[in-house]
Amino acid sequence: MIAYTAKDLMIPFSECVTVSEDASLYEAMRTLDAFRAGGDHYDYRLRVILVYDQTFSIVGWLRQPQVLRALEPKYREIAIGLPEVDPCTRLAALQEIMEKHDLWNESIETIALRAREILVKDVMSRPNEDEIISEDTPVMEAAHRMLMGNHLSLLVRGRTGFPGILRLSDLYSALNNEIHSCFTGKRAHAGQRR
Repeated sequence: MIAYTAKDLMIPFSECVTVSEDASLYEAMRTLDAFRAGGDHYDYRLRVILVYDQTFSIVGWLRQPQVLRALEPKYREIAIGLPEVDPCTRLAALQEIMEKHDLWNESIETIALRAREILVKDVMSRPNEDEIISEDTPVMEAAHRMLMGNHLSLLVRGRTGFPGILRLSDLYSALNNEIHSCFTGKRAHAGQRR
């Protein structure tokens, strides 16, 4: 069992993409693009934007699926997920939903204007308790919570707010590194922050 805690593997808040809750969706998208273009030293590029309020406290996050849903407001009419369908007819069911709701049938100019009008605070997610872990949580417990809750990352709670985020990709890299060292006696480079 890996002896690391969430604090050992998390990405510190200072190295995360952040944006104000009062920013537009377009500003958030540009912020993420600029951060990613600058190149980071992690194995997997960040895909989540942490959202802060006027006191610079983390109040939520914004992920790519939320951005896409916000840019096509007709998704509000649709229950997310596909109803129980035969796997053989799944593709046809997806196509039917797209046609029935006339999804993504606007000009790119209309979508672009919408990105400037939508505020981050109106489409961001506020983390549930099962998406928040203590910085002292063993990473294998964090893995369990990610797998059972189908989360790609968890916010890490410290003594004074949220010092960072723990991603499944970083946890996987640490586990991969430990397994590799069991067979070779050497640790593989895993971009581990320890």
